[in-house]
Amino acid sequence: MSLRPPRTRRCLFSLALLVLGLPSPAQPPREVAAALKQTAFDPRQCWRIRDLQLVRNDLKLYLSDGYLTLSKQVAGKPVAALFSAEVEGGDAEVLLLPPTAGERQSLSRFIQSPNLNEHFRHALLIFTDSTATSCSPGSPNIPANSRPRWASCSPPSSARL
Repeated sequence: MSLRPPRTRRCLFSLALLVLGLPSPAQPPREVAAALKQTAFDPRQCWRIRDLQLVRNDLKLYLSDGYLTLSKQVAGKPVAALFSAEVEGGDAEVLLLPPTAGERQSLSRFIQSPNLNEHFRHALLIFTDSTATSCSPGSPNIPANSRPRWASCSPPSSARL
């Protein structure tokens, strides 16, 4: 049980809904919160992807080759995706170029480089905007006639966020 007054909890939850961009009138907040708690990955929404680029301000994700599994929908859209580069030649990269000298110095103190450029093979992506649409069939990186790769990449049935 939280020690916060009920009004504060409601305000914080409403703020979270605003940040997530989930429409509150369509579903009561309690239902949305319950759905978020039970979110799991959908094996029918697993796709082989190549050269998917996700760019948000100064952060760039390049998912070069691998599988992307979307979560089940909450309030009408997926809220997460799981990337795995467990294929021959699979790879992904994150690139962060801080815009100011102060940010570059701060980053440099921690990673000994003013820019972040790392390769990775697995990632959990949490969506707070419409990014999921660029990771779905019909986007330039996943043709509309693509078929899910169930056998190749279905996560364990107990995989939940």
